[in-house]
Amino acid sequence: MKTKQIVGLSLSVLFGILSFVLPYEALGLPSEVALHTVGVLAITLALLLTETFATPITCFICIALMYLFGAVDSFAATLAGFTNTTSFFV
Repeated sequence: MKTKQIVGLSLSVLFGILSFVLPYEALGLPSEVALHTVGVLAITLALLLTETFATPITCFICIALMYLFGAVDSFAATLAGFTNTTSFFV
C-alpha cells in the first residue's frame, strides 16, 4: 500500500472510533444517530479521497457501515437510496 492509502485507512479507523466516543451534544448534533451518520460520511470521504480501495468497494463499505453503526433502522432502508434512478446518473 502507498503512504496515501495507509493514511486514509488510519483516518477511517480514527473517524470510526471517534463517532462512538465523542458526545454528540458537544458537537451540536441532535442525536447519537446523527453522530454515527457523520462518522460514516467522514470514513467514506477519507477512503474515497485517499483512494484506499476502488470506488465501488468503498461505496459497499459505506452501505455496510450505515447499517452496522445504527444510522438506519434496517438494511433495506440503507439500500432504499440506491433505488432512485438519479443516483445512477450522478
